[in-house]
Amino acid sequence: MLDKKSLETFLDSKKKTVSSNRLETICVHVVKIFDFLEESTKNNYSAIKEKLTTLAKESRNTYRDSFSARNDYIPDVFLNQTVSLAIKDMNDEDLHISKRIIACLIIIIAETGMRAEELTLLESGMLESIYVKSIDKYVNYLKFKTFKTTSSMSEYKDTYCYLTENATIAYKTAEKLMIQAVEKKRTIHSELKSIITAAGREGEIQKVKGGRYSIPSMRKIVASMSEEELLQAEKIRRKYIYVNGDTGRQKRSNCVFRNDLIDFYVRHKDDIDLSNLKQTEIDDLNEFRYTNESKFERDFSTVQRKKISFEDIKDEVYYYVNPHRFRVTVCTKLFTSNVHLDYIVKHMNHLSEDMTIYYSKAHELKDDLKESLNILSLLSKDSNGLIETDPNKVANETYKKLLSDYVLKESIDRVNSFLEENDLNILTDIDIILKRLKRLSAPVASGDLGVCINIISQNICEKREIIYNSLDLQVILPTYKDIHYTYNLYKERVKIVNHNKEISLKNNIYENEYKRELNSLSHLVNTRFKK
Repeated sequence: MLDKKSLETFLDSKKKTVSSNRLETICVHVVKIFDFLEESTKNNYSAIKEKLTTLAKESRNTYRDSFSARNDYIPDVFLNQTVSLAIKDMNDEDLHISKRIIACLIIIIAETGMRAEELTLLESGMLESIYVKSIDKYVNYLKFKTFKTTSSMSEYKDTYCYLTENATIAYKTAEKLMIQAVEKKRTIHSELKSIITAAGREGEIQKVKGGRYSIPSMRKIVASMSEEELLQAEKIRRKYIYVNGDTGRQKRSNCVFRNDLIDFYVRHKDDIDLSNLKQTEIDDLNEFRYTNESKFERDFSTVQRKKISFEDIKDEVYYYVNPHRFRVTVCTKLFTSNVHLDYIVKHMNHLSEDMTIYYSKAHELKDDLKESLNILSLLSKDSNGLIETDPNKVANETYKKLLSDYVLKESIDRVNSFLEENDLNILTDIDIILKRLKRLSAPVASGDLGVCINIISQNICEKREIIYNSLDLQVILPTYKDIHYTYNLYKERVKIVNHNKEISLKNNIYENEYKRELNSLSHLVNTRFKK
């Protein structure tokens, strides 16, 4: 039943409904199915597997080009306002318990960068301290469950991360608020349902007309529980921090937290000042609009709806940031603060250094590109808004020499065509050019001498292609023919490590850089190069 046509139909449907990252995963798993079929049936499926592998590679590249940690980095002004407003909400005793718990979770995710699924499954009683003699101080850390460091999403492992003072206060406050929500006086129906759900016996409840749970049925179930079972149920009711303030029951899933996060930003629309943000930073924020009246009625109380209608706000734009952006921001801040890479990998619960470096390097690349565009603009003062290509009009000797390279000249001509077609000026429109390149998913790459000019015009030079195929390390070399290129690149990395070592011996301020490069090289050699 599996043929080329059915496979193409399946993949075409997936292209329309899933992300490029998810499509790559699907292709990888379907290839495994065909590997199994080849072994069990002795048929040859190499053509189909090749098609799937190619599609997986294309999807991976699409995902990487579209994913920019620079764009996911939350502007400091917006982040600081977010945390300040969350602290205010957390301490506002007149605010609903649910909203105060959300405020606590926002502070925790902003200060720690944990994943949203880890945040929503935070348990109570997990805060611990350790005394650090060298600074005569107790340091707080939080134990929690993580899923992405295991082979299966249904499994987890226990991990921990350091807590700042703000995050510590937020966690302790969330614990207290959760207990208030659980112990809050409520109807018999709600109380019985909460106990039965915690005991895992919800499926035994009988229903009456209209689908409502039968109270006599629930009384009977609770009465049948042993003292030990009741104590265990009470313990479970107080286990998770992320609970509904009205029912006291656990709230689940990233989507629910994301909606609560959007609600936070909707409430604080008038409290957030965007005037100190650049327009490019505002453009990179996530946007939310009320597109249907039912959601508006869910989010706005009856009292609020007397003052404002759906028609009044349906065209309003509410700026927010999704949960993952807090993670990118924390990782980037740690990296740019010269925190040791080993610590960052451990703190972020990354499977390897590759992802940590990917987040952090991506943050730097956009700045490198901007710097390169600025340099090009300085060298092109009298070129009517285009990049200067006439060596006779260039004063800078290095640039004049570079212009003799026909490949570089061809690349610059392509950039100038791009500028002319879009009516852009290299002297005045650098931010707009960056934004357009981002929208086009133009690849950006950093080199020892800045950004390769070929990259701006989406033209990969021979040297850069070699670097991509080795240091990106996702492409397996099909033969040994070109392995000397890869070997030479690794030798260059050794030179960098030795250089950093010499500098660090003279001045220990550079020791982190030396160890970072050394650990990175060791990791690449052991996990990639040896293979």
